[in-house]
Amino acid sequence: MDFEEGKQGGTWLAMNTSGQVATLLNLMRPISDMDGTKKDRGFLAVKFLESGTDGVSYLQRLRREADMYQSFLLVTIDVKPMMGEVTAAYYTNDGDEGPVILKKGVHVFGNSSPSQPWKKVNAAKKMFEEVISRQPKSSQKEELLADIFQVLRNDTLHYPDKQLDRDTEGRPEEYVKQLSAIYIKPDQGIYGSRTHTVILIDSHGNVDYVEKTMKEPIDVTSNISWVTTRMQFTIQDSSRIVSHL
Repeated sequence: MDFEEGKQGGTWLAMNTSGQVATLLNLMRPISDMDGTKKDRGFLAVKFLESGTDGVSYLQRLRREADMYQSFLLVTIDVKPMMGEVTAAYYTNDGDEGPVILKKGVHVFGNSSPSQPWKKVNAAKKMFEEVISRQPKSSQKEELLADIFQVLRNDTLHYPDKQLDRDTEGRPEEYVKQLSAIYIKPDQGIYGSRTHTVILIDSHGNVDYVEKTMKEPIDVTSNISWVTTRMQFTIQDSSRIVSHL
């Protein structure tokens, strides 16, 4: 949740008990392309959960006002356990393409355009695929969680990266280099990866929402402490058929 002055209530990741998930990513663009008059993007994920509509419909509606915002990528997921359906889609205002419905498989997104991913996005996808192949059973949940968090904590630099250089034109080289890691350490003098979240949902709609956040105040000169928050609940599937006979 964003608590910055004027942006309270915004967030990069949100989920409701109806089985809807939204995650928002700002797309990095050259300094010369930045426009300070654009609207803040932080409320887009929350607005989807409050919209009362499905993800694809929300993204189609958002497309009509997309020029009002700086470059962004919004991913929506609708989980309907009773019907055995999961619909995931994304939309970015970086181009003319409309919402894209994702096919079954492994998908990874970052602060780059899906059509022009940074090296670290491709690396993360490969790591995630390896994790899934090693942990195919729900009975191995704790191992699966540990493996996913390990991917999120990977601080390997995937640099040089020509696409990253193009997207970050006008910024210091050392700053750009640190952006090439999946996990951006907060001791680099720039913003860092302060929260990691993993959401597991089984076929019955049982949700395990696990989040690890750096304990504040964050002291980069000492060992960073992480606070774990874990919530478990069952999706209240609105697609459930109710008979009044």
